[in-house]
Amino acid sequence: MANQITKRLRQHPEVVSNIAWLGLGSGPSCLEHDGMMFYPPVGEAMGENVVKRWADHSKSDIVISVTDHWVWKTDVWKSFRWVPICFPDNKPLGLSMVRNVKMAYKAIVPTKWGEKALRDEGVRQTEYIPLGIDTNIFKPDEEARKAQRAVIINCARKQGAAYLTDDCFIFGMVARNGTYPMRKGHDLVMDAAAQLLQRGHKDFLIYMHSMADGAHNGVDLIKLLNAYARAYQDERLNRHILFPPPEQMHLGTQELGFPDERLAGLYNAMDCFVNPSSWEGFGLTALEAAACAVPSIVTDVGCQPEIAPVGWTIPDYRRYYAPATDTFVAQPDLNALVGAMESALRGARQPELRNKAVRHAMKYDWNKIVAEYWLPFLEKIGSEITTGRGKCQNVKPPRQGPRELRG
Repeated sequence: MANQITKRLRQHPEVVSNIAWLGLGSGPSCLEHDGMMFYPPVGEAMGENVVKRWADHSKSDIVISVTDHWVWKTDVWKSFRWVPICFPDNKPLGLSMVRNVKMAYKAIVPTKWGEKALRDEGVRQTEYIPLGIDTNIFKPDEEARKAQRAVIINCARKQGAAYLTDDCFIFGMVARNGTYPMRKGHDLVMDAAAQLLQRGHKDFLIYMHSMADGAHNGVDLIKLLNAYARAYQDERLNRHILFPPPEQMHLGTQELGFPDERLAGLYNAMDCFVNPSSWEGFGLTALEAAACAVPSIVTDVGCQPEIAPVGWTIPDYRRYYAPATDTFVAQPDLNALVGAMESALRGARQPELRNKAVRHAMKYDWNKIVAEYWLPFLEKIGSEITTGRGKCQNVKPPRQGPRELRG
C-alpha cells in the first residue's frame, strides 16, 4: 500500500516535498527518498514515545501515520499536524481509538463506512481516500488461470483426491494467520468444507494462501485441519484443503516467494474468493480478487460489503467483546457460509458476475486514487498552511506516561 502511494506522489514534488511518514520504515532507522522522510514506529506503543522527535527532526508540514491508533495514551499527537490513515473496522468503535483520532489535524479513512462510523462518534475532520490496486498486475488472465489451476489440482490429487476433475471448483483465501480467535475465518472455512463434503459435494478445492505454521502468532493450520477431519470423522477433508509451501511464504515478495505478479496468477485460478472475516478495516485481498474476475463471499459487517459487493455476504450470529480494542467483533454464521459456498458452486462462474467484479475493482486503480483523491487532498492542505488556516491545535505539553482514557 505505502509503496503504491508514495511512488506516485513522488512524481509531484511540488505537492509532497514537505511530508513525513510514520510507520512505513522497513528497519530500525529512518530514511529519505525523493524528498520524503520515512520513520519507523520504534519504541513503546508503536512510536508514541518518539514521534514528537521524529516530527521535529523532519521539519515537515504534516506527519502521516500508518499504524494502529487505539494503543496511544498521551496527547503528543496534538503538537504537530498529524494525519493518520485510519481503519475503523467494527461498531461501536473503541473509545481509545475515537479519542486519539480526534487529535488529528485530518484523518484519512479508506472506506465510506469507516468515515461515517468516525463522524457518528464526533470525528469531523475526516477525508475519504480509498486504498487501491495495480490493475496492470491484478487483472483477468486466462493463460495464468489454466496454468495455476493445473498446479493446484495436481497438488490435491497427490494428497489423495485423485477423483478431482480438471474443471473442479476452486475456492481461495489470501489471509493472514495471526490471531486467535481467528480473524480471517480459516477455522470457519474448514468447518464449512467438511459440511460440503457431507452434503455430497466433492469436486471442489479450497486453497488457503496463508502461513500454515502460525509463525505470526497464529494457529498451526495443518494441526487445526487434522482436528476438523477427526471431528467430522472424514479423512477426505485433508485432501480438499491446500496450503502453499511455508518456505515460499516466508520469502514474501522476494524471489521464489509470492510477488504481486505471482499472487495475481493465484487469484485467477480461483472461482470464488472466501473471506469471512470478523472485522476488516478495508479488505484489500477481496478487491485484488475482484480485479481478476473473482466474486467473493464476505461477512456482512463493517466495510466488507462496500469493498466486495460482487458475490455473497453472510451475516454474523453474535458479537463478542475484544478487550484489547474495547469494541465488539463479529462471529460469522457458519450455516450461512455453507449456503453461500453452495450458491457459489452453482453461480460464481457466470460471465456477468465475473465482469461485474472487474468493473467494480477498476474504480480502485491506484493511478485513479492518487490523481482523484491524494493530490487534491495534499493541495488543499498546502493551501490551508499557506494561508494560515492549517494551524496545529494549541495544547499543553503532553504528559509523560499513560493517563486515564476518557471518551
